[in-house]
Amino acid sequence: MSHWQPAAYKDYQWIVADPQLLGGKLAIRGTRLAVALVLECLAGGMSLDDINRSFDCDIPRQAVPEVLKVASELTDSFCVAEQANQRAKDLRARIPRALSAHYDHKTGRIVLHLSSNLIVSFSPNDVEGLKGARPSQLDNIEISPSGFGIHFPAVDADLYVPGLLEGFLGSKTWMASRLGQIGGRSSSKAKKAASRTNGRLGGRPKKVVHR
Repeated sequence: MSHWQPAAYKDYQWIVADPQLLGGKLAIRGTRLAVALVLECLAGGMSLDDINRSFDCDIPRQAVPEVLKVASELTDSFCVAEQANQRAKDLRARIPRALSAHYDHKTGRIVLHLSSNLIVSFSPNDVEGLKGARPSQLDNIEISPSGFGIHFPAVDADLYVPGLLEGFLGSKTWMASRLGQIGGRSSSKAKKAASRTNGRLGGRPKKVVHR
C-alpha cells in the first residue's frame, strides 16, 4: 500500500494544498507548517535553521524561493505580509532581543545582553549543538537582524532567543532525550544510595518462606 502524499499546489515541488492537511491551507511538503507561518517567521528575522529548530522540522533550503514566489502570486499576499510584519512587531514588543553575545572564558559560559537590560548566561554543554565545542569555536557569535536568532558559525549551531527564555535549549526531540538522560541519572543515583544503605544494614532482608 502506497503512503498518502498531499497534492501539490500548481507545479510547485515544495508547496502543497490538500484538504487533508491543515484544512487545505498552503503548506510546506513534508511538514505541517503553513506557508503563512513560515513567511511570518522569515519576516520576523528568523533564519531557515531557526525555523527548523523551533518547529522540529526539516524544511530544505530549496523550498524558500518557492515560499517567496507563491506569496507574491497570491492575491492577498500584501495582507499576508502585513499580518506577518505586525506579528513580528508584536513579538519584538513582548520578547527582549539579544543585543550582544560573547563566550566568557573565565566562567566557561555564554553571556547574552538583552534589550530589557537582562543578562542571561548558560553553559554550552546544556545547548544542542554546542556540547563539546572548544572555547575557540565559541568566540565568534552572530546575532540575526531581529535579535531573536543566535548563530555559532564554527559549529553551525543556532539558538532562538524566545525559546531560550522559556528554557528550551534545543529542539523538542533533543530536549525530550536530555530529560530522559537526566531522569536516568537521578534513578541510578537513588539506586546507588539505596544499595549503600542496604549494605550498611546487612543487605536486603531475606524473604520468609512459609511452609
